[in-house]
Amino acid sequence: VYKRQDWDRLVKRLPGRPVLRASTRPVIDKLVSAQRGPAAASDGSPGMNTIARLNAQRVFLFSGLADNRDFRRTVREAGSVIVGALSYSDHYTYTDHDLNRIARAAVANEADQIVTTAKDYARIPRQTRWPLDLVAVDVETELPQDRETLVRIIKNCLDPDLSKPGALSP
Repeated sequence: VYKRQDWDRLVKRLPGRPVLRASTRPVIDKLVSAQRGPAAASDGSPGMNTIARLNAQRVFLFSGLADNRDFRRTVREAGSVIVGALSYSDHYTYTDHDLNRIARAAVANEADQIVTTAKDYARIPRQTRWPLDLVAVDVETELPQDRETLVRIIKNCLDPDLSKPGALSP
């Protein structure tokens, strides 16, 4: 996490170059209902995508990330009570045995929900049935600076001539 003084220092070290500052926030990407099954998986929608849905919930986590501690911290900061977790290596390929182990551990730890990352959810077969609701958490990135600066930077990376004023005008 960068602080304001870190950003200011970076701007000073790169004079004349655009430096964008972004902020991130966790959101709920998918919710798979235990009662309605995998066919009823819902995308995050304005009413349910807030991470606050996890507040005061007893959750069991599983993730396969380079650093699973960041994911745990994110869920804990949302107000969840983490009753158990299984960590796997980055880009882990889940087997039926792994998914059964996760489900059994969540129930044994009296979790209200099972929580994973959107990245891990994408690697789980859609027909998987869960004994509890499964929540997939993702991260949204916001760039508070003007959109035009970002577009100009991207165009310049692709083709420096595209970043010149009027380059795309008819």
